[in-house]
Amino acid sequence: MLDNIDYKILDILQEDGRIPFQNLGKKVGLTRQAVSRRVKKMIDNGFIRRFCADLDHERLGRGIIAYVDIIFKRSFTPEVEKRALNYISAINGVRSANTTVGEKYITVRIYTGTIQELNQIIRSIQNDIPDISTRTVIVNELFFTNKKIAYSRD
Repeated sequence: MLDNIDYKILDILQEDGRIPFQNLGKKVGLTRQAVSRRVKKMIDNGFIRRFCADLDHERLGRGIIAYVDIIFKRSFTPEVEKRALNYISAINGVRSANTTVGEKYITVRIYTGTIQELNQIIRSIQNDIPDISTRTVIVNELFFTNKKIAYSRD
């Protein structure tokens, strides 16, 4: 469905989602209009989900990053998972959540400003989601985020 020019466009947009279509077209050998049509098609088909700003969370007061594993002590049914994910998604500071294969748990990535705030979030999860335990890892040093993944086949 995508050709190599589409992949090149995706590679460039990962680096600069605000690049004008005129400039993007020059880089891939297309007109602004052709690039615009391709980007719109990739959005419509779900290859591009959104354009967003890459924030410096530390400068914005949320420099503590933690991964919290929510480990289910009893049965992990789709209903339990849905309730837990709905609860977690409403917590300010939660950036992502995913389930794993093997031991059934949800891993949550949380950005906070203080250890006290992180502890409050963990306590609220422990108190409001029944029959769980948690395991927390705090990031010591962040080397990079949002690393570009090359899709073009050149």
